[in-house]
Amino acid sequence: MRTAAIIAIAFVLVVLLVWLFVTHRSFVTLRNLVQEGRRRIDLELNARYGLISDFVEIVAAHSKDTRPLEDVIAARSAAAGPASGMAGRGQREDALSRAITRVLTLSQHNGNLSSDESFIAIRNELANISARINEASRFYNANARDLNAKRESFPSSLVASAFHFDHVEYFQAEP
Repeated sequence: MRTAAIIAIAFVLVVLLVWLFVTHRSFVTLRNLVQEGRRRIDLELNARYGLISDFVEIVAAHSKDTRPLEDVIAARSAAAGPASGMAGRGQREDALSRAITRVLTLSQHNGNLSSDESFIAIRNELANISARINEASRFYNANARDLNAKRESFPSSLVASAFHFDHVEYFQAEP
């Protein structure tokens, strides 16, 4: 009888340790996916920042009103600066996207600019980068959602608390 109780207790402990290991490993996997998503977003945003100086230069050569271009430059500087978190970064990226959209809208009325091959190439590349930013943010947000849901579910919330798997902010921007 005593041997059966020891075996039962040992079995329960082994099951708990396996559960703890599997749960911790799934948190690590989700955290790594979130970090990969963040790196993908950063990569695409940096590509967009790199194009903006060429974009501004080409538009300035064909435009008399430089105020919208100054807005793009200011928004780019703010967006490229240090972010307090993904939510704050998303808001600054929204401001940059709105400034770029205003310039693109104004450029449709400028025949010389809308026919400039360099401008068309940069406009198309900005559109491609925007699509990749959307894809990267969907990847990031899906993994952030999964990590946050797992973190808030019992009993995995015990593992999250013990091993400091913190809440992850969503990235919400309209590129």
